[in-house]
Amino acid sequence: MRKFLVIGLTCCALLITGCGRNKEAKKTVKEPSISVTSTSETSKITKNSSTNSSLVKKSSSEAPNQTFWTSAKDKELQKFMQAWGTVMEQDYERNDENKNTSYAGLEFPADLKKRTLAVNDQAVSASWSPDGSGNSQYNVVAVYSTGPQYFNGHIYLFSIHNQQPVVLHTSQNQGMDDNMIHFDVTDNQVLKNGFTQIVTTGTAPAIEQNQDVLSGYSAEQILAAKVWLTKFGSVDSSVISLAVEYCSAGSEMAPVAGSVTFPRDVMIASALPMAGGRVTYANNNDGTVTIYDVPSHFQDPQFQNEEYGRQFTQNIIDTAYSMTLKEFSNQQLKTFLTKLE
Repeated sequence: MRKFLVIGLTCCALLITGCGRNKEAKKTVKEPSISVTSTSETSKITKNSSTNSSLVKKSSSEAPNQTFWTSAKDKELQKFMQAWGTVMEQDYERNDENKNTSYAGLEFPADLKKRTLAVNDQAVSASWSPDGSGNSQYNVVAVYSTGPQYFNGHIYLFSIHNQQPVVLHTSQNQGMDDNMIHFDVTDNQVLKNGFTQIVTTGTAPAIEQNQDVLSGYSAEQILAAKVWLTKFGSVDSSVISLAVEYCSAGSEMAPVAGSVTFPRDVMIASALPMAGGRVTYANNNDGTVTIYDVPSHFQDPQFQNEEYGRQFTQNIIDTAYSMTLKEFSNQQLKTFLTKLE
């Protein structure tokens, strides 16, 4: 994820651990990779054996004439989302200029003209584009959402960004201090790959109706869900989104003077807003995890003292404890997984 940047709280310099700011911190899941490179005469599709990411590139000479989206592709996406909703046991409705979203008072695609969007916490330009062309950073070709009956609902913007198919997601259900609507690129591989296939081939992939509802989620994400539910019992209704980040051994534990480093690789799961929870853990690969009780806030002036910071963070390591993971149904795990950015 990325990513411990917390929307609306950037004024607090010591809110999160140093690992969250570490440029070497990595996402738990690599982007899928299908690169489609077109020449003036042919289009060639290749699959990268080391990654599953979807990428569409066009030569600069072709880009102005490229039609990314058509009514036929839109119909394929409708079929795909209907099947996807059935598998996920969620009702998704198609939204367009004649029927905006109604979740949490948001009205997309109309809000593309009226509100400022942020992607990965950075303000971006976005506009409605029936064919995927345009000068915005994100040209939105389709919108799908859960209805107003869902408090913790979802809005997906199927977009063309730098000539690549990108699915943006938000579950934001309240105003933020910066007055922006915050989206992230979805981590769900099924949606990513499905949209990419429709854009590049014009045909939606098949989704089996008996497909495992956890398909598309990585082992690391599913483990994070088990850790979270074991420790906290549930995902609080106030949580807008969840993020999971990897921190390697040797990463600074906290943004304080004298901080020690993590003795082993750890994962950090955190909620937005931060009051929703946070847990730092290392997988013991035996049905247990080691919990490091790293706080999310470091506002005490004493943290500017190196000796105090060293003793405080060393105590976190010294008091780490083992937690046995409980068993959960797939539906219970989904309460965490569907919140992932």
